[in-house]
Amino acid sequence: MTILEEIMTRKEKEIASLKKELKEHKMHPLHSFLNKKKRASFAFENSLKKEGLAIISEIKRRSPSAGEIGEIQKPQRLALLYTEGGASAISVLTDQESFGGNIEDLIAVKKISHLPVLRKDFILDEVQIAQSVALGADALLIIVAALGEKSIDLVKASYERGIEPLVEIHTEKELEIALRSEAHILEVNSRNLKTFKVDLNIALRLKEKIPSHLVTVAASGIKGVEDARKMRLGGYDALLVGQALVESKNPKELIEEMKKA
Repeated sequence: MTILEEIMTRKEKEIASLKKELKEHKMHPLHSFLNKKKRASFAFENSLKKEGLAIISEIKRRSPSAGEIGEIQKPQRLALLYTEGGASAISVLTDQESFGGNIEDLIAVKKISHLPVLRKDFILDEVQIAQSVALGADALLIIVAALGEKSIDLVKASYERGIEPLVEIHTEKELEIALRSEAHILEVNSRNLKTFKVDLNIALRLKEKIPSHLVTVAASGIKGVEDARKMRLGGYDALLVGQALVESKNPKELIEEMKKA
């Protein structure tokens, strides 16, 4: 079983537990978000489309590939540094077991920063979309490698509930599915989620195949200014950067430097 398969198996159990909780508690506040529809504000998309290279700065404690990355006792402090550095949005990992995140991190960041907030997790079900809206997230991650054709339905459901989907791909086959979903923003992950190996050339190669009207985000393996420059010259509108910022002694300055790359 691959790391992705292990995570998905665990996540499915978490979803089942959440659904059971909702069934047993008719007054659970999440019920009011399950069928509620509204138009997305597109704050996340618009922030990434502003002039210059956009940086989505991530709150990330650990990962299956890197292990422990950094101790983040108060994510709101890091979020403030990201904001001061000129980040366009903040990504918050909410998966506990594999990434050390939680939904409280997202709530804390949303309260302290005016920037759009991306919920980064393994979204497999519409109940998680409703939960993301309830938490106040502006956007959420849809991973085609995990969902396949189901990505199309979850992209539609996200827009209907007023939250923007950031659709992640790694292969041409996944790109084809993402394009049929009609998502506005595509993220090319240079990390293979089955092997967790990183190859930045993946992002550069796939970028050439993405229609120019879509907003594009390069993710994984971006360690500093040189990598940022490589992605900008490759045509990317935005970068999602986590580990490099968390490990940096001055994340505010690193964001400023990457934006100028």
